[in-house]
Amino acid sequence: WPSGWNPSNTGPCPNPPDPTGNTGGEQFWNCVDLTIEPASPLDTPAPVPVPPPVQPVTPYPSVAVDETCDVDLQMSIRLGYYNSESTCNPIDVTNIDVTDYTHVVYSYAAVDDSLTMQPTSTDDVAEYAAFITTLSGNAVPMISVGGFAQDNNLFSQAAATETSRSAFAASAVTFLQTHGFEGLDVSWEYVTSSADYGNFVFLIEALRTALGDEYVLTATISLDPEIANNYDYLATSQYVDWLNIKGFETTPSTLLEASSDLETIQNNID
Repeated sequence: WPSGWNPSNTGPCPNPPDPTGNTGGEQFWNCVDLTIEPASPLDTPAPVPVPPPVQPVTPYPSVAVDETCDVDLQMSIRLGYYNSESTCNPIDVTNIDVTDYTHVVYSYAAVDDSLTMQPTSTDDVAEYAAFITTLSGNAVPMISVGGFAQDNNLFSQAAATETSRSAFAASAVTFLQTHGFEGLDVSWEYVTSSADYGNFVFLIEALRTALGDEYVLTATISLDPEIANNYDYLATSQYVDWLNIKGFETTPSTLLEASSDLETIQNNID
């Protein structure tokens, strides 16, 4: 008998009459009545561990809604990204057509293990001067830090404390001064925890304090509803010149479908 079964509690199965009225035939093969009793204490399920309490998150202070809009900025910004990591029909930085742009963003720089802003590769450093020369007199040269390939944990650590945010902001100033960029875009892909959403605003604040008004500061925001609905736009808007709306990757894409859902984009903008 299997462990935990008591054969003393077994009994024969009832044998209902067969169609001829006889009661001798078995309806089931080797069937018995069983009483299953509790097994030994060794088989008792282990207690479910109680998770540790969730640490409270310090929210960013609420901001009053400003219904006014800077008329001078309406429809005046035409920004494009230069993808230095592209392997599909890559364009040399000297061949960028900046005719229709006011700002062009070199993407991407990285948050490295020291939690500071650094070039993604030495090859990028060699391109910076040519990129800025190509844009000279036509569009503002900016650089974006982060991107899809960025280790999200490093971004999270850089934004986690006042000390780490100040160090990252100082490194951003040094980066821009060293390489000649006139603006910084923050592309954290993606903010995912409640703590990081609050620290995102603190990080943008630290960057604005360090950069002052000398440099353009923007942040790229995803319109994926699972991400977009958690940003504190009002608090963030105090410190950026504007927000760049990332309208792609709002839906899973296939070879035959775009990853931009226009209805989702419109609903989230509203």
